Amino acid sequence: MTHKAMIVGTDSSHRQTAMAKIAATDLFAELRTVNDGETAFESLETKPVSVIFCWQEKIALDSLLWLRSLQKRDEHADIPVLVLCDAVEANERILALDLGASDCISPEISIQEMAARIRVHLRQKDRMDHVRKVKSDLARLALTDSLTSLYNRAFFDVTLDAEIARSERS
Repeated sequence: MTHKAMIVGTDSSHRQTAMAKIAATDLFAELRTVNDGETAFESLETKPVSVIFCWQEKIALDSLLWLRSLQKRDEHADIPVLVLCDAVEANERILALDLGASDCISPEISIQEMAARIRVHLRQKDRMDHVRKVKSDLARLALTDSLTSLYNRAFFDVTLDAEIARSERS
C-alpha cells in the first residue's frame, strides 16, 4: 500500500467525513487534506499523490475550474480526480466529468463499492505511470549508446537543429 491521496474541500466537516470513508477502504498509506484547488497545486509540487478526491456539495463551473489547469500539466494530467458529491442531477455530474473529473461518487455508497471504484482508477494510474517510464527510457536509449552511455549521433543531430533554430531567432 504505497498510494497517497489528497482530499480537496472547502468545508472541514466534509473533508473529515471524506477522510474517514476513504481511510476505511485501506487503499492509501497517506491521506492529506487541502482547502482549495490552488493549495492542491502547491501541495502536488512537493508531495505527489496517486488520487485526488474533491468534495463538492453542489457542482458548479467555478468550483471545479482548477481541474482544467490540472489536466494541462503533464506531470499531473494522469492523476485521477474523484468528485464526491450528493448531486442527483445528471447535468451536474456531466459538468464535473467535462471539466476533468475521472468519476463522480456519491458519499453514500458502500465502502466496498468505493474501494472497487478507487482500485479501477489506481490500476489505470499505475499503467499510465509505467507507460511514461517506458517512454522516457526509450527516449534515453534512442539518444545514448547502450555500451558507453554517451550521447550518439541522433542526439547530436537533434541538438544541432535546436541550436541552429535558437541562433536564428536571436
